[in-house]
Amino acid sequence: MAKIDVQAIVTAPEKITIPLVRADYHSTSNVFRVAFEIFLALLCATIGHILSLKVIENIHYFLLTLCAISAISFLICSVFYARKSYSV
Repeated sequence: MAKIDVQAIVTAPEKITIPLVRADYHSTSNVFRVAFEIFLALLCATIGHILSLKVIENIHYFLLTLCAISAISFLICSVFYARKSYSV
């Protein structure tokens, strides 16, 4: 086998900082994000259904409120856990 010696001059920083991410908080944030997207889709479908109706019943208002509150709460939880995962 041949042997090759190469001289190289490399400059590197004195300190490298790598931000750590807590996997448990990060995966929990992903679960909340998926739930947010599902409830956001249900909210949009409910709004579309209500707009196409001539008579709106109480169940429609209940579903609209439930989907809106769920989507907002899952969005807040997703942002909270995403920030918490990077603040290690």
